[in-house]
Parts: sequence; structure tokens; C-alpha cells
Amino acid sequence: MSSILESKITTTCSNCERAYRVKKLWLGKRIKCKACGASFVIKLHESLEDIEKIIQEQQVLLENQHGQLKKQEEELRKFKGESGSGSSNLLDPNSSIGGLETMILRTDIRGLIEYVNTSFCKTFKVSKDDILSKPFQKLKPLLPKVLYKYLVLDFEPGTVEETVRDDKGTVYEVKKTKTDKVIDIIINNVTDSQKLKDYVSRYVSSDLIELSEEELQTFRIPERRFMSVSFTDLRGFTAMSESLSPEEVRSTMNEYLESIILAINSNQATVDKIVGDEVMALYGAPVYYQDHAFRAVKTACDQMHNLKELQIAFKQAGRVLPNCGIGINSG
Repeated sequence: MSSILESKITTTCSNCERAYRVKKLWLGKRIKCKACGASFVIKLHESLEDIEKIIQEQQVLLENQHGQLKKQEEELRKFKGESGSGSSNLLDPNSSIGGLETMILRTDIRGLIEYVNTSFCKTFKVSKDDILSKPFQKLKPLLPKVLYKYLVLDFEPGTVEETVRDDKGTVYEVKKTKTDKVIDIIINNVTDSQKLKDYVSRYVSSDLIELSEEELQTFRIPERRFMSVSFTDLRGFTAMSESLSPEEVRSTMNEYLESIILAINSNQATVDKIVGDEVMALYGAPVYYQDHAFRAVKTACDQMHNLKELQIAFKQAGRVLPNCGIGINSG
């Protein structure tokens, strides 16, 4: 059963009004417009109450499914001749419903808890009966310290959102909305996606939100792809570095690598690895370009231009920087 929350809606850039189709779960996230480059926050036409209603409706559907599974469990026990008494329940009624990962909490303006969903209870190991109509402070021993500190209800009316990481490395995206009557809190555990984002950011300069699901597969599953690769290194630098001090070697390498990588990034390529003075770049992965070979050649030209300017600066400072060699292969 596909989730309502996975359905897509239309949002527009607040600067150039370009339309985008995004998942409803991306509510409140900031993305970069591919047309004008401006960043904007995804806003939905639905109010927070409408969104909560959608989530609650989805929860009811899933809980009904939970009941059907429990009925099937009882029928299976009867078929096996089991009484069921004294045996462990295979489906814990307090467990989270599969597929419902968004945690929701609502308090009144005084801080008394009015609503909490099943996912919240499962994640933080608490029963609804133990916290409903209780003060928000009752959650303090149940929540990670850094998360509870951020969830404190003393903030100005409006919407506040933040990404919070606890001491165990769990990453939460939190959205708090305060009106004159209630405070709504929506929490998502985004640890896995954050780990992938951290991994991707080591290679790709663009924001993760700009990569399609197909492009992200490159980081998850090995694949064959027709693309281009370039290798750039300094000629004779190893021998020359023997006559330089460690500080001079580090300074020379930093300036050289900066100029070489600048050319790679300006052509939307990807730095794959740096080994000594050699830089390997990819053209066509994870983001595929039909003109990957052209981009590789243009990057090489830009690298030679940048290096020539750097050599002039080195010469004026009484320093020496050798030429570079560049190899390109497409296949």
C-alpha cells in the first residue's frame, strides 16, 4: 500500500516561480532552484492541521491493517491448536506500524500533551496512556538530552525547524509550529539519509536534494556507465620536493590542488581521489552528462590555464612550480 505521504505536490520557487514536483514529506525543507540559483523553503497549500489529518488518516489505515494481521495471527494459532494463553504476542499493539516513521506530538498552549502518535511511542519506548494529558516535562527522561532541549516549548509563535544530532549519532529533523492554541511538533529520524548525504558531500559539491534517485544509486549499487575520467599530476614534483622543506611542500601542494580542483568543480565534474600530487576526476557520475568527454577536455584546458597563472605568481615570489600532465579516457 503506497503511503499518502509519498505522494507528490507542486511547489514553486519564491524568486522565479519555477514549479517543482516534490514529496509531501519534504515540507519545510530548503532547496536550491535549478533555474535561478536561489534557495527557498518548500511550502504546501495545506495547513499544518490538514497535514496532521493526512498523517492521522494514514495511521488509521495502517492500524486497521495491523488489526487484520493480528486476526490472521489468532487464526493461525487456532489452526496449530494453540490456545494463545501465556504465549508471547507476535504483534505488539504498542509497536510502530510499518511504514509510519513520522513522529507527531501536540500540546496545548500550557504544555499539556494532547496527542502523540504510535511511531513516537515506539521510538521513545513510552505508552500513550502514560503521557497523554501530562505536562511536556514528563518527556524529559525519555528523550535524548539534546532533542529535549531543542523541543522546549518556549519560543515565539510561528514555525521553527532544525536538524538535531544526539550523542549516539541519531539525526532528527524537527519542525515546531506554535499557534495561540496549540504547539505541533513533527520529528523525522533521518540518520540513514544524513549518512548518505555526508558520504555524497565528500564527492559532489551540489546539494543532495539536487540529485535524482537514479543518480544516488551510483553511491549504493555498483554499475557500468559510459563516461570520462581524467588524471592530473605535476611533472617531476617528487624529485623537486626533495630539495624543499616540509612547509614548502605543503604550501605548494595546497595551492596546486586548489587550482586544479577549482577547474574540476567549475565544469560540474567529481573529484574521485587525490593521491599525492595526482588528482582523478569523473565526468558523468554520479550526475550524468552527455557531453562528459567535452567537459573532461575543457577541464584539462582550465587546469592548464590555472596552473600557468599560478606559475607566474610562484616565479614572482622566487618559487618554482613544474608543469602538469593530464590524461583523459572515455569508455
